[in-house]
Amino acid sequence: MARHIDCLEHLFPEIFSLLQVIDLIRLSCVCKDWNQFVKSPDFISQHHRTFNNLTQPIHLLVRRISAYFHSNFDEPLFSHIYLLSFNPETENMTLDEFDLDFNHDRFTCIDILGPCNGLYCLSCSPFQLINPSMRALRTLPHAPDPYVSSTVDRFHGFGFDPETNDYKVVSIMCTYDEETGKALPWHVEVYSLSVDSWKTVECRVSPSVYIWHNSRIDAFVLGEYHWWADDDVGSVVVAFNMTSETFRVIRVPQDVTARSEFGLESIFGRVTATVAKFGESLAVIAYPYWGFTEKKFNLWVMEDYKDGGTWIKRYSIGPILGAKQPMGLLKERDLFLVEDRDGMLFYNLKTGEIKRGLYSEADRKESFQAAVFTESLVPLPRADGKLRSLGVKSFLTWFDALLLRGHSS
Repeated sequence: MARHIDCLEHLFPEIFSLLQVIDLIRLSCVCKDWNQFVKSPDFISQHHRTFNNLTQPIHLLVRRISAYFHSNFDEPLFSHIYLLSFNPETENMTLDEFDLDFNHDRFTCIDILGPCNGLYCLSCSPFQLINPSMRALRTLPHAPDPYVSSTVDRFHGFGFDPETNDYKVVSIMCTYDEETGKALPWHVEVYSLSVDSWKTVECRVSPSVYIWHNSRIDAFVLGEYHWWADDDVGSVVVAFNMTSETFRVIRVPQDVTARSEFGLESIFGRVTATVAKFGESLAVIAYPYWGFTEKKFNLWVMEDYKDGGTWIKRYSIGPILGAKQPMGLLKERDLFLVEDRDGMLFYNLKTGEIKRGLYSEADRKESFQAAVFTESLVPLPRADGKLRSLGVKSFLTWFDALLLRGHSS
């Protein structure tokens, strides 16, 4: 028997690359050789590339923040993290909820940053790094915060430094003079997983650059994390390089946020945007800020990123009835994720077909965020917690979810 296994040894990388992480963890317990093989950096990279490119159901890490209708501001918001699996062909769907500390606490906003080689950063307080495939969790030290004023805006990013093989979290704090209201220089802290500590980083970006929000979509592209912003001239993208730990500002053409692109004639018809990763390219999704019965979205992609770049409008999406804001892009599936009044939709960029992905609960006000889920064997050093599943909810089709939603109301 052992001789037959030895004869197949050259096939192990190909065979093992097709297996889920949970199966590989079991196999690593079979013998010492398999344990070393599964944990080797070369195989970890090969598995991540191979397995996550297989044709399979769509897997998303979903953040859901909800509050009961007619609730007061003093009442808690309930935050939950799910692993959603969705088959667009059969419309079968499962939800697997993770048991995390903040699922039961009062948090107004938790963002999922990532994925980055299968790792994710949860921007709660304190930050948490997780590898859902391995059910591993690491709570980071509290980031230094020199400000106690309520006028501080905080923005975050998460990425990988290939030169040092290190994962980093960046925290930007923007504040204002309380008397004049003038923007003050940014205070920036960077966390390094390899040394498990934060450090202050010099920032030469002008205080006149105003970041609008943390991107709800993965914005780590080609070694840099990105935020949508404005300055005194117009719209820009702020980029932070994870290797050099420096910032740069990328100018965005006026056409991207032109009101005429969306048929908005009034000066009050504001157009906003968010940055996103589209394949291996930086993208911007522009759309009307104010609510309408339907919304249109324009997807712009930056070509020749390292050489200054050229912005090309790749898709004009919609209008989509009830749409609120973009949630994600799955370039390999030609899918655009959008949050609407009832939950989450999948929009096919090539056919325009729309499928329901997830319904909000009938008696609650809810906000969603979705990140692409990727299987990963990347270890999380000094992990101090385990992600425990609270159980899987299965729906044969989105219609079953609709019936359940109606039944609960």
